[in-house]
Amino acid sequence: MTPFELFCNQLQADPELLWTWHCNIAMVAVDAGADPIPANERAADFMNLAFGADPRQTEYWQTIFPDHGKQSS
Repeated sequence: MTPFELFCNQLQADPELLWTWHCNIAMVAVDAGADPIPANERAADFMNLAFGADPRQTEYWQTIFPDHGKQSS
C-alpha cells in the first residue's frame, strides 16, 4: 500500500480527520473572499474526487449544512 492509499484509507475511516482536512481546504477559499457555503461545497467536491472521501456523508456536514443534504458528486 502506498502512502497516498494509506492516507485515503485513513480519511475514509475517520470522519474527524476527514472533516479537519475539509475545513482547512474550505477556509482557503473563504479567506480569499468566497462565500462559505460554496467554498464548503467545492472543498467537499475536491475531497471526494482526490481522496474518495466525501465530507457530505459525515454528521458534521449534516449538522452545519442541513439544507444541503447528503450528496455525492
